[in-house]
Formats: sequence, structure tokens, C-alpha cells
Amino acid sequence: MKINKCYFVLLLIFCVINIPAQKKPLDLAVIGEPLKDFALPIYQGGDFKLSEETGKNILLVFPRGFYDKDIWCDICAYEYLDLVDEFYNKKLADKYNLEVVIILPYDTSTIRQWLLDMPEVYKSIEDGKHLADTLTNQRSMTWVHFANKHYPKTFTIKTGETPQPFKILSDAKHELSERLEIFKTEWWGTTVDQNMPTFILLDKSGTVVFKYISQHTIDRPTMGYLTIMMDALIRE
Repeated sequence: MKINKCYFVLLLIFCVINIPAQKKPLDLAVIGEPLKDFALPIYQGGDFKLSEETGKNILLVFPRGFYDKDIWCDICAYEYLDLVDEFYNKKLADKYNLEVVIILPYDTSTIRQWLLDMPEVYKSIEDGKHLADTLTNQRSMTWVHFANKHYPKTFTIKTGETPQPFKILSDAKHELSERLEIFKTEWWGTTVDQNMPTFILLDKSGTVVFKYISQHTIDRPTMGYLTIMMDALIRE
């Protein structure tokens, strides 16, 4: 009987030790609640700690990153260049007293390659807007119409000249993206470390006022939609 009791106690201890720590609901980005603090290294140098970023609204952008093994997400390249155009070149960041922060689930060397490859990756989006076989291929015609509607801008960018006006954070251990339940190793038929494309808008107090988590890689808010949300939700 004593042996059975000891066995039961040991089994119970083993089970308790091996139960992974449950995440708390407020670890997520909950609308109307402050986003839990986090700290990550900045690709350009230094460290980013959310609680130390005061006095500004913050837009956290989580690109997908890889689309498949050794293949970058081309929509993410367009999205990044569009963010640069709207919030930096056109100075919308100043209008909304906004800091845009890009967060990728990779180490700095992988982020460096992402930036280096961006001109070529973006080119695939531009090429997709001008496919030659739209009269004979229904799929090509559908994509050309979609691409021209959703990715209407054309950017000029040379290899090695990807602009970096925003802080780019390295979430190499996926701690933040896993906490937010957006990190995936398999998503929509591809097996690779990637994020579900996500946008989280924080007001100056650090409270989540808007979030958008993509259900598919083509499911992204346009810059126009984001500015509509900011007009409605950001208060000076």
C-alpha cells in the first residue's frame, strides 16, 4: 500500500512539473487594456522597452516574414514600403504623434537578409500586376485585378537601399509573438517560422485601441483603413 501511495505521489509531481504554464488572457492584446510590457533588441542598435516609450501613440506591425522555406512574403515587402511612404515620407507619423515599430520573429542576421532581399521580393508583387496571360488564364486575370486594387503603388528601391526609418525589433526567441498567439511554424500550407500578419495600435497610455490579425496572407488592412482607424481612435 505504501508503495502504491509513493508511486501515486511521484506520478502527480511528474504531471505537475510537465504541465506547461498557462498563458493569462491579459498577456494578449486586449482592446481597452494596457499591453503587457515587453523588451526586445532593436536591429539598428539598442533596446526597446514598451514601458519606457512614453508620450507617443505606437503602431506595432508584425509582418509575416517568410512565406515558405527560403521564400520571403512579397506582400510584406509592399506593406513595409507603403508604411514608409505614408508614415515617413508623407509625415503621417507626425500628424498622429505616432511611432511605427516593426517586429520580426528572427535574429538580426535574418532581419538583415530580409532588408537586403526586399527590392527583389517587392519586384514579384510589381511583376504580378502585369501578367501577360490574363486573356487565357482565369487565375492570372483574377490575381492581376486583385493586385492592382490592393497594391496600387509603385516604389523605386535598389538593392542595399531599403529605407529603415522605423525601429525594427528582433523577436528571435518568439517570446512576444508566442505570447500574442500569432507565431506559427505552419500556416496556410507552408511550414516555416512565421507570424500571422498583425497590427496593434496603442494610445499614449499604452492601451490597446485597435488590432488586426490576418486570417490569410492577403488579408491586410490598407494604409487608408489604418488612417481611418487612427482618425477615429487617437485623441490628442
